[in-house]
Amino acid sequence: MPEPQRPPPLTARRLPGMVLVACGVGFVDEVHAVIEEARGLSPDRAMEERQLAVEEELARYRAEAEIAFLELRERKASRVSRPSATAVRKEPITFACDIDGQGTESFLSEVADAPNVTRFSIKYAWPPSRPQGAYPGYASIASCHRSLFLVCLGECSPGGLPAGCKRSEAGFYMVYNTRANSTAIVPRVLGISFRSHRHIARWGAGGAVVTRGPITKDHDGYLLAQLLLSKDHRGLSTKKPTLFLWDSRAASAQWIPEEVVLPLPADEEEAGTTSTTSFRADMELALAAHNSTSLCWVDLLTGVLVYKHTAAAAAADAKAAGQCLQQHGPSFHFIPLPEGCDATSKLMRERIMQPQWFRSMCCVDDETSLKFVSMEGYNQGIPMADVKLSTWILEHPLSPTRWKWHLSQSVRIGDLWHNPLYNDLRLTPCFPVISAQQQHLVYLSVINYDYNHKFELMEASELYILGIDRTFGVLCHRSKKMEVCQC
Repeated sequence: MPEPQRPPPLTARRLPGMVLVACGVGFVDEVHAVIEEARGLSPDRAMEERQLAVEEELARYRAEAEIAFLELRERKASRVSRPSATAVRKEPITFACDIDGQGTESFLSEVADAPNVTRFSIKYAWPPSRPQGAYPGYASIASCHRSLFLVCLGECSPGGLPAGCKRSEAGFYMVYNTRANSTAIVPRVLGISFRSHRHIARWGAGGAVVTRGPITKDHDGYLLAQLLLSKDHRGLSTKKPTLFLWDSRAASAQWIPEEVVLPLPADEEEAGTTSTTSFRADMELALAAHNSTSLCWVDLLTGVLVYKHTAAAAAADAKAAGQCLQQHGPSFHFIPLPEGCDATSKLMRERIMQPQWFRSMCCVDDETSLKFVSMEGYNQGIPMADVKLSTWILEHPLSPTRWKWHLSQSVRIGDLWHNPLYNDLRLTPCFPVISAQQQHLVYLSVINYDYNHKFELMEASELYILGIDRTFGVLCHRSKKMEVCQC
């Protein structure tokens, strides 16, 4: 085989007075070049053949997918004519949209007792005739209340993703009712640009769901809420957002907007600037008691924003269902975290760590109170043994004047290490979660890390779930949930 010709050295060529060299450095696979040369193909021709083979394989797969899709549709049609007791009922879509929610079917895997985790999954069958990139490629649970799950499929933020992002599929919500074994499709809020608004949620899609049972006596009815903050000329969030409500029992299936002013703590303002807020919701909770339907947006670093949707407000919704904008008195009030819990919030915000690592909140006492758990001093340079695990109870959260925090329990993490169930796991706990059924229990995740010599980094190898009784110092549960094999 003749030796490939090489370009003459630079010293043998005449060089220009100035050369512009690109920053990127290319790689030339000499072994691959020899293989292509032995086959008698130029690199360009070899690339064309590979591309042709890929296109032929994709065409074959599309043909098979079309046949499989038609067969699957026939199977599902036969199930509709002979529905089973376990079949999920799909609510009809009563609004104009380009959403094929009928191609989805939600289900829960084998339901496990807490603290074991039950997986939520969605079966999908999108029509192959359309580009698959036009359909959601991921999903997450935005919020839940009693038997209702609010699931976001794809991008549900206002205005979708910014221009230039690779993922541009349409997004929509799915309300899964485990009690009625049904699903309903709800479109995302349209007509709002990400340049002028952002969701109040710190992470994820946001959105809250609450059952309408106490007001309408219809336990399958629900109310959805989206709180979108407007931006000022600097791109900062203001305290004048738009509240969007979706009532499943309204005559017109649409998001009803309402301009509101939030009683949130303001950031330090410059002269001549709009009042802004750094409030970001980490959790959305629902309260449905005392003839009211209320939603709470919880910032685990600052406090709780409560929206009280009373029976009078519900009547106003029904009356204004055909209008673009409704106005009925202020329904929001803000409750700061217990004294001292937000004293270092600025320090926490500067650290790249989600507040759920060391704080959480949930509804207790038949949804009449809120319980807050916090690992005080976490990730602030304090020895882990001196970090305190504390819980507070918020009484009368629906009242803008009668609400009150009181400390329930507090214990040093170092004191827990002496418990027999923890003695051999002197590791850093995280993600405190309050049990919804056994309110005296708080679950902690304890992660063990091992050094990976291959990749020269620490990686999670084991996960333990520890249950702590409210008397604290009493570790009542330990289970191993994960074991990662080293590569």
